[in-house]
Amino acid sequence: MSTDNGDYQLYAKYVSSPSRRQKKDAQLWQFIFSPDEVKYIRNYQDNGQKLYFVLICGREKLQDSEIAILSLDEAKDCLDVDYDRESYRITIKWEKGIHGLKAYGTGRADILNGRDNTIRLSRDILSYF
Repeated sequence: MSTDNGDYQLYAKYVSSPSRRQKKDAQLWQFIFSPDEVKYIRNYQDNGQKLYFVLICGREKLQDSEIAILSLDEAKDCLDVDYDRESYRITIKWEKGIHGLKAYGTGRADILNGRDNTIRLSRDILSYF
């Protein structure tokens, strides 16, 4: 993708609905990454195109879906790409009354020492590009 601000490569994933065991005021979407995908992310070389992860968080009413965008560094942080394991995960969290979305994963806990440890993500898609 190209804009007036530069060239970008987008890595998109889709989850059709949030996880089932949810509170009404919060929803989670789990995005699973294979070891091969993580190897690609770990070895990505910026060739003039910044890599962004576009995680589409589906809901029953499509118009109510969310789109989470993470930079390469944010995705690496959530996935902990330097540690080999069978599967990797990025979780996107929506909470009622909170502006934006939150991200965490296999490499980043959502709560650390009793405090929120998530990465805050803007809902303003154009701010990334």
